[in-house]
Amino acid sequence: MELPPANLAAEQCVTRMLAQAQRLGVLVRWQPLGPTTLKGAYHAKPGQPGVLELRAQVSAPATPELCSLISHEMVHVLQHWRGQLQALLPLGWPTDGAPPGRRLSVHEAEAYTAQNHPQLVLAALRQLQLPSGRGAQIQLKP
Repeated sequence: MELPPANLAAEQCVTRMLAQAQRLGVLVRWQPLGPTTLKGAYHAKPGQPGVLELRAQVSAPATPELCSLISHEMVHVLQHWRGQLQALLPLGWPTDGAPPGRRLSVHEAEAYTAQNHPQLVLAALRQLQLPSGRGAQIQLKP
């Protein structure tokens, strides 16, 4: 799979990612930044959309780093949908963008690779259907 160029403006990236989270019923919680760098996590229970927790400055203008962080976490949302909201399943996306020297799960390696390609993540998010009583469907065409 060839990845598209990462040329989406940070403000557009963040706005579009958050709109997709809202559409899918993923709760976004902002935590104060504190002394650490940007951090994020996606937590989900089986059968329901999860919670995206972001540690970042909300009032600051969107930055490319925030776009990458949200893109990374939204890959985990995609993985959760792929697992019919029961588990996180790999998407079959490239995994060669993980930080050097780190041994990561395929889930994290996919997220690290895709985090600098928000258009790819957004395109896949747009394909997701809202969860129904029988689970969600996903068809990924990267």
